[in-house]
Amino acid sequence: MYVPPKSPLVIAAHAEGFMALYGFQPHLVAGSNSAANSNGDDTIALVNPSGQVVDLFGQIGIDGSGTAHEFEDGRALRVPGVLRGSQSFKPSEWIIHNDTGSSGTIKQPLSAPQDYNPGTHLIE
Repeated sequence: MYVPPKSPLVIAAHAEGFMALYGFQPHLVAGSNSAANSNGDDTIALVNPSGQVVDLFGQIGIDGSGTAHEFEDGRALRVPGVLRGSQSFKPSEWIIHNDTGSSGTIKQPLSAPQDYNPGTHLIE
């Protein structure tokens, strides 16, 4: 699948539920045992076909609860202007909403569908 540069890639755990909630199909369906069904404290890596990490959210081997990569009941968005992935997690490159506000995150729990805008990168 081709995703144009600077375009969002929408991945969902369940295609039918996503379609019912947002009115369009995700690009990929990853299933219920995947990062698309994260509970908000997981590390997520984008890996190229050679197995190299090209972008990393969180710290491998670290439960994100109470850290800068917790997004439970929230979301994690790249800061506008960050144009490349990173092989190491850089909290300053992310805007993270959650239910705790710990470690430099924003304590602002979010609810679907009204607080999300999949397929766009708009920051209120």
